[in-house]
Amino acid sequence: MGFNKYQFIRDLREDLADEFGCPHCAEEKGEKYEEPNQDDVYEYISQYCENETIYYYKCWDICKELGATDFHIEELGIKARNISDLAYWSLRSFIDEEMGVYNPKPKEDV
Repeated sequence: MGFNKYQFIRDLREDLADEFGCPHCAEEKGEKYEEPNQDDVYEYISQYCENETIYYYKCWDICKELGATDFHIEELGIKARNISDLAYWSLRSFIDEEMGVYNPKPKEDV
């Protein structure tokens, strides 16, 4: 089974909500939601992407699914050193496009 970008985003949203809480869930329970530290969220997402890109075969699946064909990493302005770098930065870019800043509430089209 290959990589599915929509399932990846759903799983990431669930894992972020488990790790940092969910403002919508807290509101429903009448509780106060404490915003997570953005550095902690960034680190969590970085580690999440690193875990997804451990195996080369999976990196190829990620790049294929996300349409990553150029080894240029736009965020850094450099070329990826290998398929793992390309997959990692493709995931980061995809997460930014789909989620922007951390928001555990799923988009309607995901």
